[in-house]
Amino acid sequence: MGIICGVLRWSGRLVAILLLGAPARADEDYGPWRTFGIDELRLGALIANLEGRHGGVGYSFTPEKGVDVNVEVVFSSPWPQTSNAVLDFLLRPRPILGATINTQGETSQVYFGAAWSIPLFNILFLEGTLGGSYHDGPLTSQAPNYRSSYGCRVNFHEQASLGIELGSNWRIMATVEHMSNGGLCEPNAGLSNYGARLGYKFAP
Repeated sequence: MGIICGVLRWSGRLVAILLLGAPARADEDYGPWRTFGIDELRLGALIANLEGRHGGVGYSFTPEKGVDVNVEVVFSSPWPQTSNAVLDFLLRPRPILGATINTQGETSQVYFGAAWSIPLFNILFLEGTLGGSYHDGPLTSQAPNYRSSYGCRVNFHEQASLGIELGSNWRIMATVEHMSNGGLCEPNAGLSNYGARLGYKFAP
């Protein structure tokens, strides 16, 4: 728990500093970030445990509390571009690395995966991600104070976002994220968080 929280705190500070400094540097060369393959930085707030707040399906537990801080780094796709738009969409997702930090000591997680985006009407976009996560939440429910329990320490992680482009660099997204083990372990309550995120996409 201590190691995860330390990594999450420093990740959040780094992204906040970069995002706050981005407008003043909008016309500068982002070569150093591109050297590491960084394409976009995101920071947001999510309401914790959507499933628990609605009672869950087949589970009886106390929902997790608080607001989650979400930090995410999106990398440029490492795969070469093709002349086929459909193949580009399917075979050239952007890798992601992120963390969701609960502000009241409930379940936090670090995650990785790949993101597929579809532009809509020039200013909107849809994005879906698929990957895995490592969390510090409980693995089994313990009476009398039941909490959501997630069976495996390493679980699947998915996200869905609807975003609006705010100019050439900034974007805002409504996001739902979900973590569960897909039935590989018992129990499998699942954890779903929802909220909004702000992203800064570096100029190419």
